[in-house]
Amino acid sequence: MIGSNVSTKVKIGGGFGLFLVLLAIISVGGYYGLQTIQNHSLQLLGHNVDKVFFLEKQIDHLNWLNKVNELFIRDDVTRLEVETDDHKCGFGKWFYSDKTQAMLQKDGQEAQMLKAIEGPHRRLHESAIEIGRVHGAGDIAQAKQVYNTKALAAYGEIKNLFTQLRELHDKQIAEEDANLKKTASFINTATISLSLIGIVFGVFASFFITRGITVPLIRAINGITEGASQVSQASRQIAGSSLVLADSTSAQSAALEQTSAAMEEITSIIKQNADHAIQADSHMNDANKVVTEATMAMQELTMSMAEITKASEDTQKIIKTIDEIAFQTNLLALNAAVEAARAGEAGAGFAVVADEVRNLAMRAAEAAKNTAGLIEDTVKKIDTGSHLVARTSTAFSQVSGSTAKVGALVSEISGASREQSVGIEQINKAIAEMDLVVQQIAASSEESASAAEELHSQSRQAQEHVEDMAGVIYGEQAAKQEKIGTVRIKEKSPDAPRLISKPPAKKAALVRTITAKRMLPATSLTDDKFVDF
Repeated sequence: MIGSNVSTKVKIGGGFGLFLVLLAIISVGGYYGLQTIQNHSLQLLGHNVDKVFFLEKQIDHLNWLNKVNELFIRDDVTRLEVETDDHKCGFGKWFYSDKTQAMLQKDGQEAQMLKAIEGPHRRLHESAIEIGRVHGAGDIAQAKQVYNTKALAAYGEIKNLFTQLRELHDKQIAEEDANLKKTASFINTATISLSLIGIVFGVFASFFITRGITVPLIRAINGITEGASQVSQASRQIAGSSLVLADSTSAQSAALEQTSAAMEEITSIIKQNADHAIQADSHMNDANKVVTEATMAMQELTMSMAEITKASEDTQKIIKTIDEIAFQTNLLALNAAVEAARAGEAGAGFAVVADEVRNLAMRAAEAAKNTAGLIEDTVKKIDTGSHLVARTSTAFSQVSGSTAKVGALVSEISGASREQSVGIEQINKAIAEMDLVVQQIAASSEESASAAEELHSQSRQAQEHVEDMAGVIYGEQAAKQEKIGTVRIKEKSPDAPRLISKPPAKKAALVRTITAKRMLPATSLTDDKFVDF
């Protein structure tokens, strides 16, 4: 039989060990997959933040340009009140910061575009100085010319560069989104594949392990049942022919003394077995605690997935806020266009600016809508992951319940062992009383001797079946090295055959109340092997 030389603990331990390895692989793969998804999500969010930042700075410079234009279109504005230092405006503070300058030292398309903005940005602020100086001298026409030729031209270059930066981030956002989808697809494929492998392996492992354990046990149990039936028949023959055993009284007495010694030894073994059952119960309790801790860890992981889902929902709210801001900006641009139309030719330039602001607001709204769709898709995927984690947590809970059931069975075995110890003590008392009445038994007959020999033969067969069961537990090679079976009759009484007599009627009821138990010999029941089992 396949695996006949492998012990039960190796079969069961190996099967569960490989299952745990597959589970560990799935867990580690899932963890690194989530880390990868998180990294891509952070990159995606970072590109969106940069895109919004550049749009905000473009709008700031447009507002700056509008304040300069108010010098020409509003009579109540007599002096120019804008920032003329390109290092002190909002964009300038960010651009000339140490962090940004360190980033510009790196080679890259974004760094080159930002470097290209520096010149137009400086000219834009310098044009304000010139406009203020000329306007203060009273030459309004020259101031308007400077505004149209220098300020608007510089802003046009800045606008084009900001637009290119946003387009660059749009491209990077698309790449990160594609990478995020590829990673999620790979994680799903790997998880499903490993799960299918685990299921197939579990089916085959359970089949072979169950077959390797049950077939020898069934064969041994059938043999023991048949032997017990023959032993029962031989015992009845001995009881019917036990009329003349007077001549063997002394030998019978010696045999009873040896039996008493053997029962004392068996009593010691039963007590040791009960102690080992208690230890096994303690180990099962420890294992149950470990499984409970694993279940709690899975629950914490489920809570973590829920927090990730909440964070994604908060991100959706932020995107919605951006969309609302773009909508309000669009309305303001429409109002500005209406006001510019009322102003006639004087508001023509302002109408162009208002139209650009409206276009930017519409593009910002479209980008916010697309980003919201991506975030919603991510939330759905995270929700799917949460359901998978919940299913895994449920599986751990089921394992915890199974461990608790096994612990209960071990507790019952411990109680049964204690009952066996009490029963053996009662048998010892019965044997002591039998030793007192053995002098009253009649002489033995030839039928008694023949039946006793048959009983001895059946005892040897029962020993072989017990060896089969030991082979299932320890493996065939290990079982051959162990001393299997009960104490041999000839080893106890080499000079005379062991004869079994009928107990007195008044003691028969006591003997029948004790349930016979099959057990392994004391020589094969060591602490180390019991703990391994």
